[in-house]
Amino acid sequence: MTGRTAERLPVVVLTGFLGSGKTTLLSRMLASPDFADSAVIINELGDVGIDQDLVRMTSETVMVMPGGCVCCSIRGDVERALQRLFDDRDAGRIPPFRRLVIETTGIADPQPLLVTLRVNPLAASRLAPAMVVTVVDGILGRDTLATEVEAASQVAAADAIVVSKRDLGQDEALMPVLGDLNPWAGRRSANLLADPLGAILDGECRAGAFLGHFACQPSTISSSRHGDIRSHCLVLDEALDWTAFGVWMSMLLHRHGRNILRVKGLLNIEGASGPVAFHSAQHVVHPPQHLTAWPGDDRRGRIVFIVRKIEPALIEQSLKLFDATAKVTGDGGGRGGYLPAAAGGSIAGRPVRRPTAPRWLKG
Repeated sequence: MTGRTAERLPVVVLTGFLGSGKTTLLSRMLASPDFADSAVIINELGDVGIDQDLVRMTSETVMVMPGGCVCCSIRGDVERALQRLFDDRDAGRIPPFRRLVIETTGIADPQPLLVTLRVNPLAASRLAPAMVVTVVDGILGRDTLATEVEAASQVAAADAIVVSKRDLGQDEALMPVLGDLNPWAGRRSANLLADPLGAILDGECRAGAFLGHFACQPSTISSSRHGDIRSHCLVLDEALDWTAFGVWMSMLLHRHGRNILRVKGLLNIEGASGPVAFHSAQHVVHPPQHLTAWPGDDRRGRIVFIVRKIEPALIEQSLKLFDATAKVTGDGGGRGGYLPAAAGGSIAGRPVRRPTAPRWLKG
């Protein structure tokens, strides 16, 4: 593999509900020297592309995809757009862009796009994991989150949240709502037309670090509801059996993956000297990070679930049941009596889908 094909470029997915200001932010980004070497894919809902004209970008590396949204019918077009961009870049027909920015339509749930970027062979080999920047209307955002499922999904997917329209008088109750829906995302209040771009995308909002701050702390255990979306922080006093956790999570995502919007955890695993950072979005599970040391003295595991139409108490009960069962049925075959398998494993010689798993989890 050559150095050129081995290079993995950063990706920014810019999302936000209709009228939130994401195209305004995109215009500011692309006018900045920091983003001058960016390729841009703009997704339009109508049959005639408008946003690429509003962006006023003269670069040859702006592509528009009218007629649908990247969350549904034209995901194949995203893949073709990526293929074309990289073919032209590698052949020298366009400037050698150093990052990719994808602007979704305002009614898009970004998770299917993130899945495409992860599983498509070209994207997986040429692009780094995407950072999601979600723009939320500072005036109408709370009402929109309560009524529009896609808006809540956009917030749940975010690594960074930009709350727009500070100059018009933002809703002061909005920030706590965003913190409940997505406790690990950096949040910034902004005047998109006047604030320096560095102030809008600075610090936590720019970094999007997985463990930059893990807001699920034992002192702030919470469960919050916003429409059908629930966020829940689970703190575990005892170390988990790693194999049991993997089997349980596989079953949970197989049965309810579409409604498990995001899971992030810092896990205390039996036999591990440091924590394991876990992250999943709907059906996609990211590779776990086995860290060498805990960030502080508290070594209790903590997991944040953002779910839709699922009672968080059921998730907590089933996890604890699975883990406890693994620890009391150990027979020497594998840790906790489990065989190391993502599916089709067993407990004490019996299939995983035994009666101890509740009906809502087994399906």
